[in-house]
Amino acid sequence: MMKIYEMTGPCASGLGTKAPGVLTLGHGRPRTTRHQLSAGRQTLLRTLVMRSLASASILALMACSSSGTGLSRTINPAQMTAAPSQNLQAQSQVQSGGLKAIADDLAAKGEHDAAIPLYRHLGAATGDPAVLASLAASLTALGSHQEALKIYDMLNTRGQMTADAWYGFGKVHLALGQFDAALVAFDTAAAISPTDSRINSARGISLAALGREKEAFSAFQNTVDATGLANMALLYAVTDKAGAAINILEPLARAGAAGPRTRQNLALAYLLA
Repeated sequence: MMKIYEMTGPCASGLGTKAPGVLTLGHGRPRTTRHQLSAGRQTLLRTLVMRSLASASILALMACSSSGTGLSRTINPAQMTAAPSQNLQAQSQVQSGGLKAIADDLAAKGEHDAAIPLYRHLGAATGDPAVLASLAASLTALGSHQEALKIYDMLNTRGQMTADAWYGFGKVHLALGQFDAALVAFDTAAAISPTDSRINSARGISLAALGREKEAFSAFQNTVDATGLANMALLYAVTDKAGAAINILEPLARAGAAGPRTRQNLALAYLLA
């Protein structure tokens, strides 16, 4: 049985370090990387693993937030199925757009604190798996990882997981430092949607966090989108291949496809070259 070592404390989003070349998952058993890294590279790899995966940011591994904004009521899985008449009425509302369309638009703009109450209302009324997955994604974006984890677990138990839901499930595990479980979730998502660059990029990040460097690079081998390329470049940079990272990031910058984090990665690659 796979053992998962959860982080402790109010913000379980960091890796512990005991010695160069060793990654620890919270207070669990040390996991030695396949390639020993210097203390400086170890710190950079921690940055690689723990940056925020939200908003298409580079190596976005869920910036931890203790904010409770919009999280005034915790979802009770037992309340996720309503009476048939309520289900029919709310399902119709979801299918025609309605509140879910408004909530989706708010979430897409990053206004998760406003989207969450709408998702909660629809989720409690319908138990619709798409609504619940969206609720979990918004909760994750605001740092409420444990509640999001419960929702994904419920959807998994019901057999209602999609590729997007597995991807979200993996992101929660990444944020909690549960890299083995994250990789399982991303592998499952990739089996459903093998060409999704977000999923393949996330798989690469998980593999890197587990010290499986060669496999991590393989996960990025067919990457063509700017975010995935920047993620791959940062992995190159922290594994003594700064020249390769620069070769990837400079064209992105010249093409105007480099956001702030990509430019930051390029500066880091120059520093390490």
